Amino acid sequence: IIFGLMGWLYRSARLVLAAVGVVGVGTVAALGAYGLLGHQLNMVTVVLPTLVIVLGLADVVHFPAAFADQRRRRPDQDRGEAVADALRSVFVPCLMTTLTTMAGFAALLTSPMAVIRHLGGFAAIGVAAALVASLVFMALALHSLPEGWTPTAHPRTRAFLDALRGLLVRHPRRMAAASLLLAALAGAGALTVKADTYTIGYLPDDHRVVTDHQGIEATWGAYTVLDFLVHAAGDERVDSAALLAAQERFVARAVALPELRSGLGLADIYRRMADVLGMEHRDAPMPGPMVAQLALLLEIQDLEWDRDEPRHADNVLAPLLREDGRLGRLTLVGGMLSAKQLEGLLDRLHAIAAEELGDLGRLEAAGYPPLYTEIVDYAMTSQIRGFYVALALIFTLMLLWLRSLRLALVSLLPNVFP
Repeated sequence: IIFGLMGWLYRSARLVLAAVGVVGVGTVAALGAYGLLGHQLNMVTVVLPTLVIVLGLADVVHFPAAFADQRRRRPDQDRGEAVADALRSVFVPCLMTTLTTMAGFAALLTSPMAVIRHLGGFAAIGVAAALVASLVFMALALHSLPEGWTPTAHPRTRAFLDALRGLLVRHPRRMAAASLLLAALAGAGALTVKADTYTIGYLPDDHRVVTDHQGIEATWGAYTVLDFLVHAAGDERVDSAALLAAQERFVARAVALPELRSGLGLADIYRRMADVLGMEHRDAPMPGPMVAQLALLLEIQDLEWDRDEPRHADNVLAPLLREDGRLGRLTLVGGMLSAKQLEGLLDRLHAIAAEELGDLGRLEAAGYPPLYTEIVDYAMTSQIRGFYVALALIFTLMLLWLRSLRLALVSLLPNVFP
């Protein structure tokens, strides 16, 4: 689409090929450096080629326009001099565009996440290579253009811009007020944006992953697993009657939440074993003597804890309880959630656990889901910090180049508003 549009604008296959060469060099430079340093593409850095193409062409489009303008002003000038003057007239602005773009990406190097640092650093390399390639390929293309070449005229676009310019000149206060209103509306909209991720929501409704997910839930119910570690406090054991009762109360309250459907803990295993052994356990919670009796039966049956013993697999408690009784595991099952929904659910579950376990122990979310929510928050925080660092770097560069605080501040507006 981009190259087709360039062909329509400039009516020259040479210029389109030159543009292809520019972004080709920039992309190869970025990905080449990335690969030579031993990195692999991931969900973040896979956008590198697209970034380099779009940003590399941002400079390319100025060179043919400058050359056409140079030929209109001095039609008798030597072709080589005209090309040199055209390149010279736009080089410094394009250099500043490239440097500020590189500064924006370089700001991502402050991120604690390697994938975001890689995106920033290697995108900056690609953009710098594209500028150098622009000078070379555009010089060659402009030298080879046929005599009398001019870019396509766009009278309607020019008429629109002239009308807009007239409004700015005749009604500066009204236009300023309209601009501020648009900025306020955009700012209000920006405040409603939340950082969230619902992975399966990225896929179309007819994708196999989505249909399989729906089929599993329709057949067996929600299946997303949330694991928790149970830490015993003081001299308490995870399998003590008091802490088992507290875990059962926690699970009962947890599965009553709309996001969850079931739970499995140590107490459930004890109750099922009691069923198999024909023991009455109608009491809720399970009484201490029964817990002690079941534990004794397990010990008598020689169910091994030693992980070097082949009979370790026979120990039904090994996945849920550490041998010293100080650490246990509890599992809840529910529906698939977004990162923010999951974060909110974990907060509620930790609050319920604090109420039910009290001084007996504490619950800690484990496994991938809590890590997933932390990743989303971590990425958001680092991107926000990178935004402010980029803004500071761009402002500094513009201040050094323009040598005017007012102009440097004005130059931030087209950077911030989009």
